[in-house]
Amino acid sequence: MMDDHGDEEVLSFWSLLRIERSTAAPGSGLELLIPFADFLIESHYYFLVIDPSGNDKGIVAGILPDLSKVASNFSEFLDRYLENRNQIIMF
Repeated sequence: MMDDHGDEEVLSFWSLLRIERSTAAPGSGLELLIPFADFLIESHYYFLVIDPSGNDKGIVAGILPDLSKVASNFSEFLDRYLENRNQIIMF
């Protein structure tokens, strides 16, 4: 069950409007980090990593610049989230 404050583990997926209004961050090299969710009311963030060609290069989580990879791509992230949310909450 998800409400305005997130799911049972306090992981909150952002609306498309919030994602659009957020500021993407530069990653290592030419990658772009797009925030799309947060944990414990913005104590940690989840970013989609996009390469210069627009390809999904995985999901990282944490506080910039200390990020940990939690999934190889967005599909894997969602599968792991639906299967066992604790697998992607690393904090």
